[in-house]
Amino acid sequence: MKNILNRTYIFCFVLLLIGCTKHTTSYDDITTTIPTGVTTQPSIKFFNVMDYGATNVFLNSKQVSSVAKFYASNYIAAKEGINNIQIAFPNKNTLLNVNPILALNTKYSCFFYKVGYDWKYSLVKDDLPTNLTSGAAALRVLDFRTEAYYNYINVRLVSPGSDIFDQKNRNFLDHNTYDSYTQFKTIGSGTYNVFMYNDTITSSYRKGVSIDSKGIYSVVLTTPINIIPYTDAIFYIFPDVVKHN
Repeated sequence: MKNILNRTYIFCFVLLLIGCTKHTTSYDDITTTIPTGVTTQPSIKFFNVMDYGATNVFLNSKQVSSVAKFYASNYIAAKEGINNIQIAFPNKNTLLNVNPILALNTKYSCFFYKVGYDWKYSLVKDDLPTNLTSGAAALRVLDFRTEAYYNYINVRLVSPGSDIFDQKNRNFLDHNTYDSYTQFKTIGSGTYNVFMYNDTITSSYRKGVSIDSKGIYSVVLTTPINIIPYTDAIFYIFPDVVKHN
């Protein structure tokens, strides 16, 4: 009887150890040990793709950031379920007031843009790769050309002697229709030149973009405001390159 009890205690102790097994996960360059099966709160990163100056960002009634064009916030902790997001110019009335639903164990990027007189937002899920090897990176392209939305554009990133990343027929907010555009693609790390063109024009380019080993990036296509004539906006596309980790 005593041997049976001893075996029972040992069995329960092994089960307890298995239930407490831990794994290591990296979030925003901070390595955290999390018990298996434990959930994490959603987090969200804010971008302003418009050239109107800095906007204050409020998450659930608390100001969490001030973002200007080409300067994204860090990932900020949110809550499961409905979250209230507002933006406003400093000391001005609210420009946007929305209530997206955010899921556990999920990261998001929230982009603010303007169409006509109305401010809008685009919430994109960030499935950040976790298995990048040394010398590899990950990248996606998101099209927020508010002033050049009327024509498609091709995007090519070239790292001489290393790698080429190509995407064809991109259009304003096309990631809302094709969620594959929100996914990150693996490329080689290195220094890239970015070219934008279509069948009739060479739009613009940016040289010397550094893509780090194991870095995760969004290339965000933007245009300046109030280009005259508006059809010339396509010649002023700027590929903002934002790192997620």
